[in-house]
Amino acid sequence: MVPSTYPRFSELTALLDQIVSKLLLRPTPSDVSLDSILVLLLYAQWMPCNSGNESYQSTTRAEATGAPNSRYNEVSAWAILGLALRYALLLGLDRAAIAPFHGPIDSITENDVSRLRVWYNLLNCDFNLMLISGLPASVDPAPSAQVAERFASSIYSKHPGDIRVSGLVELVSIVHRAMQSCVDMSGHQLSPSCLRKLNIDLEKWEQTWYMRLRNTESQHNQLPFNSVRCLTRPITIASGTKVSANVTSISTTVP
Repeated sequence: MVPSTYPRFSELTALLDQIVSKLLLRPTPSDVSLDSILVLLLYAQWMPCNSGNESYQSTTRAEATGAPNSRYNEVSAWAILGLALRYALLLGLDRAAIAPFHGPIDSITENDVSRLRVWYNLLNCDFNLMLISGLPASVDPAPSAQVAERFASSIYSKHPGDIRVSGLVELVSIVHRAMQSCVDMSGHQLSPSCLRKLNIDLEKWEQTWYMRLRNTESQHNQLPFNSVRCLTRPITIASGTKVSANVTSISTTVP
């Protein structure tokens, strides 16, 4: 959809800018909340378009024609996600969201699942942006990955993307571990030995998820497996080496 589809698109964008600018430039203690994190997370992933005459690129074709022009760039997304992560860490979300999932499964509440869902999405966005851009990630995903299976199996994990999110957190942790072992926190220069170990870990992950889903309603759900392809593509391109798992057979070509 282009902005011209919505008569008040510019007004809505201006209102969004006002809210996000307040979080960036004039935050107060009351702004450090889960709602603010959700706003920043949404904005980082779905930045609005500018109309051509709002563009800072005075010589672009978009301005000349009045066509919509995306605001998105990696540095802007990295900065927005960085603020969301700082808010999350200030709230202790990295610990509070995980803690209930170390206890009895029947004590997990719907609010616990909602809170961890936000943390997982934030962690995944941060890590994927790092792989694509080379900008540093902010959080070690290992503690969060330890409870991914319990998150996915909760009776309150009803969102269509919950299985994918939990699987992706585990994948993020696997790749992060490979990066640490190679002392390459960009993920762009993994050695052949690290890539071989990464392949083995990915295959183990895939076998584990196949067993988890085998006798469930999600047995034909390919979302966790498709995540392998998306997550490892930047590593594949940067290293020039094929990274593959049994079912997905990842290569530099994504259909």
